[in-house]
Amino acid sequence: MKRMAKIAAIVVSVIGFLALASYVTTGGLGGLAEGGFAAGEFRLTVTDPAGKPVEGAILRIYRHGTRSLAFGYPLDNHLAGQDLVSDKNGRITVIRKWGGISWGVKEWDLFWIIPMGDNPPDFDCEISAKNFETHRFSIWQLCGYDGSLNGHEVFPGAKLTVDGKEIELRVYWFAFTLTPDS
Repeated sequence: MKRMAKIAAIVVSVIGFLALASYVTTGGLGGLAEGGFAAGEFRLTVTDPAGKPVEGAILRIYRHGTRSLAFGYPLDNHLAGQDLVSDKNGRITVIRKWGGISWGVKEWDLFWIIPMGDNPPDFDCEISAKNFETHRFSIWQLCGYDGSLNGHEVFPGAKLTVDGKEIELRVYWFAFTLTPDS
């Protein structure tokens, strides 16, 4: 019995040492990952499969994994009582005034392979319209600061006045095609 206890103590000690070593070597002591959402004017065009604009489509942003609406962050013009609705051209315009680093999370890998620690803030987006299936996607597809905007056409120069100062935002264009209800 003493031998089994000794073996168990050695196994637990080795596993504990490896866990601690992986924590130290993969960022646990100072491993703060930083990130944020890009600043910009994000122009979404919502169409049906034939390419016709869908008027009245609504964009909503929720805290990830919930049905709790995320007003004011990460999109500045997603506000309570003010739906983001597509116009007759199928266009929804959303704004993020300030970009860059806006959060930090502590990350590390247990045994060098199992991700541990905090997760960056995440948001679920959906576009819904009468007679169409709801289209769902991650906020990272819209205004990710992680390089995901590199594949989108960017246009310089939407000007906006914020606190009495004029700022210029990059303009990003996105196209979404809604599928008719079955």
